[in-house]
Amino acid sequence: MFLPSGSSIVFPSSLRVAAFATAMMLPQMQSSTLATDATSDATDSAARAKFFETKIRPVLSARCFKCHGKEKQSGGLRVDALSTLLKGGESGSALVAGKPAESLLVEAINWESFEMPPSGKLPAEEIALLTKWIADGAFWPAHDAVLRDDAPAAPKITDEDRNWWAFQPVSNPPVPTASPAGWSRNEIDQFILEKLNAEGELQRAALVDISSGSESTGIKFRF
Repeated sequence: MFLPSGSSIVFPSSLRVAAFATAMMLPQMQSSTLATDATSDATDSAARAKFFETKIRPVLSARCFKCHGKEKQSGGLRVDALSTLLKGGESGSALVAGKPAESLLVEAINWESFEMPPSGKLPAEEIALLTKWIADGAFWPAHDAVLRDDAPAAPKITDEDRNWWAFQPVSNPPVPTASPAGWSRNEIDQFILEKLNAEGELQRAALVDISSGSESTGIKFRF
């Protein structure tokens, strides 16, 4: 449409109001879209974390850590950290995030090349869980670079440890009476003497009381 020089188009007032309203709402619409995307990302991350903690961590801990954990790394492979899974062992990287078909870990649990675990093939459900985990990007908790071992640990206190005197209940035993006259100054001395008598051959000797300069009856022992 040709307009003479100096002329302009005048839009109806209703169109001007609508255009103004749209311009004012556009930043809010963009902000809302970003907020929705952020919420969606947070929800997805939470779901992946829950899947890892409830499905993947227990399998790795129960099936893999014994041979590929902190204490032992068969084939140079350690699977309790994402960095070591990506690095791999003597045969190369064990995991390619998002690509289970290219991950040696998937081959191994399917017994296609290696056979892991060697004690027996994993149940189909666990194989499917690990495969899905890798296909979804191999989520790993950022706060837990190295996974703890959830398998039952060996007892830290043995039966022999429990028999150690420091672990015994407090009691009030009778004070030993077989003490040479004049040697024991208190009840503790009498317990010490009883133990020395049980452990070795004792001989009487004269000890000098440094504080008074006088001699007192003492004990020396020979094994």
